[in-house]
Amino acid sequence: MFERHFAHWPPGQPRTLELPRETVYANLAASAARHPERAAIDYYGRRIAYRDLKREVDALAGFLQQRCGVKRGDRVLLYLQNSPQFVIGYYAILRADAVVVPVNPMNLTDELSHYVDDSQARVAIVGQDVLPRIQPLGVPHIVVASYADYLPEETDLPLPGFLKGSQDSSAWMDAIKADLAPMPHAAGPDDLAVMPYTSARPGSRKAACTHTRASRRPRCLISTGAVCRTRPWCSARCRCSTSPACRPE
Repeated sequence: MFERHFAHWPPGQPRTLELPRETVYANLAASAARHPERAAIDYYGRRIAYRDLKREVDALAGFLQQRCGVKRGDRVLLYLQNSPQFVIGYYAILRADAVVVPVNPMNLTDELSHYVDDSQARVAIVGQDVLPRIQPLGVPHIVVASYADYLPEETDLPLPGFLKGSQDSSAWMDAIKADLAPMPHAAGPDDLAVMPYTSARPGSRKAACTHTRASRRPRCLISTGAVCRTRPWCSARCRCSTSPACRPE
């Protein structure tokens, strides 16, 4: 164990922490139970309470399971700008016992192609502004979100261009209004929760960082050709999903 930093550790403070065994979704459910009226999201002046956030998370999770066929351990792409839909989609994927694959909305079709193939995602939650980039890839199920669905009627805050051009009545809202109940939450704290992809130099493959549902403690990988090396500060095991020839050093 790396211990050199203990010489500078604050006196009286613990050197280890007990990791919680609850899932990320369970934390949301607990917050909704304790503070149902408290604002969870403030989006250009529109406030979404924890109670409403959990209700939409559950509805979207039920839609993913019953209409898109999402099962435990399946990968679901989350390809959105910063928005309420990103937060709701993130928790809904976890509630559906699936794995979140967050994708930078700046990525273009060629980069998306690798993420779809590598993660084996068959479902994607996609912003209206980036939909044309993923459509050529033939992902079987795409839930399209319009950011305007969560804007207040009036706001004195400046809106970015992608918000001004968005339209109401998206497929996202149809999924929420279907109000399908999700199946019992089966995933545990050690199940895979999030599989983000690292940035890499042009032309190189991007390895995935995997996180479990309890603490999202990273198992971080960096692409170094045929070898993956864990970062110096990461004590978890190295697991590479991008190349059979890649082995931890």
